Amino acid sequence: MKPKYARATLLAALYVPQGLIRGFLTVAFAAHLLETGIADSVVSALIGTALLPWSFKLIWGPIVDAMPLRWLRGRRRPWVLVGQLGMITCLAAIALIDTPEGAISTLTLLFFSCNIFISIQDVATDALAIDIAPADELGFVNRSMLLAQMGAQAVGAAGTALLIEQAGFSAAVASLVLILLALL
Repeated sequence: MKPKYARATLLAALYVPQGLIRGFLTVAFAAHLLETGIADSVVSALIGTALLPWSFKLIWGPIVDAMPLRWLRGRRRPWVLVGQLGMITCLAAIALIDTPEGAISTLTLLFFSCNIFISIQDVATDALAIDIAPADELGFVNRSMLLAQMGAQAVGAAGTALLIEQAGFSAAVASLVLILLALL
């Protein structure tokens, strides 16, 4: 594989968890809550609060740049790992909740925390792309990353909706944990 495609594939793969979780949260999980009778306003507040950490990217960028975690061998990779391990931990905690409609406050906090880690991983991945891809490849790399995220969002939405229906909420979230562990 040519280095250009290898870089694009690596960076695109790092965007897959973001899409999977966003598709699950904003489509499958929201639909599940609405089907169980949770009010639209409650579902909207949960999703709005959960996605709020994306506005913190302005904070994460300087932190990721100023604080390379060199003890984890690298400048960007450690932040990517911190983000992914945080996502996995939050999702594992979410998977332990059998009846999500009875734990809205807890789920809001867990999804908020999960999105903190996702947004940190996003910033670190973007910085990694700038570090490893030549300037003339950045457009191709960015398109590859966005395509991976959008595709994963569709799979996350449809796949977890189907799993929720067939195997239940916890099984759907556990499947996300396993996929993220495989991508790690």
